[in-house]
Amino acid sequence: MKKLASVLMALSIGLGSITFANDKAPTQDGALEKVGRIYERMATLAHKALDVIVDDQSRSDLNDEYQMLEEQLSGLLSEKFNGISLFTKATGCTEPEVTKIDANFDAGLNE
Repeated sequence: MKKLASVLMALSIGLGSITFANDKAPTQDGALEKVGRIYERMATLAHKALDVIVDDQSRSDLNDEYQMLEEQLSGLLSEKFNGISLFTKATGCTEPEVTKIDANFDAGLNE
């Protein structure tokens, strides 16, 4: 009887985990969609900043928006669902080395 109770407990825990993952997936998917849109906008801004006809003030405005988008990305990485991070490293995986890219458009093309 004890063995049956422990099997039922394990199944109940497993079902709870599956339910949590099923509930978390749409939230995580929505956050990933935001990330995709942010990266697309960042690419557009970077491309515009390379245009030789863009003046210094416009390039500065592009840079300000780009920096704001970087902050939004950082915020998305720290989002939680029911107290659990949406984006955590899987067990056994090695975390990639992330290098911050200094994208400052204010300096123009003469660097």
